[in-house]
Amino acid sequence: MTTAEQKGRSLWKESSFYTTLRRLLKGKLAMVGLMIVLVIALCAIFAEQISPYDPIKIDYMNFSLFGAPGGTHLMGTDQLGRDTFSRVIHGARISLSVGFVAVSIALVLGTMLGLIAGYKGGMLETIIMGAMDTIWAFPTLILALAITTLLGPSLFNIMLAIGIVYTPGFARLVRSMVLTVRNQEYVESAKVLGLSNRKIILRHILPNITATIIVQASLNAAQAILAEASLSFLGLGIQPPEASWGSMLKESMQYLDIAPWMSIFPGAAIFLLVLGLNFLGDGLRDALDIKIRID
Repeated sequence: MTTAEQKGRSLWKESSFYTTLRRLLKGKLAMVGLMIVLVIALCAIFAEQISPYDPIKIDYMNFSLFGAPGGTHLMGTDQLGRDTFSRVIHGARISLSVGFVAVSIALVLGTMLGLIAGYKGGMLETIIMGAMDTIWAFPTLILALAITTLLGPSLFNIMLAIGIVYTPGFARLVRSMVLTVRNQEYVESAKVLGLSNRKIILRHILPNITATIIVQASLNAAQAILAEASLSFLGLGIQPPEASWGSMLKESMQYLDIAPWMSIFPGAAIFLLVLGLNFLGDGLRDALDIKIRID
């Protein structure tokens, strides 16, 4: 091994990313969570290849209504003869899409508002945080339900509604972190050197609070998935015949006594994905050695 390669490996081992990754890999629960999320993500990506049947195809001819798990239908069939396994696999796409997009919306909006409020202060901070506190005052699901009702049931509207609902959490967290960071010596030095507010925020403040934002995003993703399932269960989410774990639970309610598998498998999928994201979020929090605090 050359000297340059040795030096490069040494720098890699001394990097904060390497340290964080090593801590994360040492966490048993974090690894369990990561494996769960990866498996579900791969199922969602390759749903067409994995699913043995069309998830929305109705099969009356083969007398497969309420088919018990086993044989050609691993998780049984529903009231319309549709393969439950195929629907659960395709439903993973909805949950992961909502979790990623909705949290991304909340992260971007909340981070921008939190940075502006925390750094600028004054009347602008009062207005921004007053608006965030107003949204924060409503119960999460009730507000998401109201927004979805107003906009209409669709996948995009669900993502937007959940994103809006979780924006105050990011805004409050980022503002709290900025209030701590903005008085540090390196920020004061940047001001003395004449750097613009934009450069100070992007180069000196945002990089130092990114770890906290990432952890918050991983934890909120689990909450967003539960919110989507709840909205779909209430009939304001993904509309039939598309497969959604929440809508599958709604359809199975009246058949619990004769076909319990219709609710067991989508319910177990929600449980596993939320559990995996929570384990992963806790692992990231420990690996990054931070404490989330929202003032």
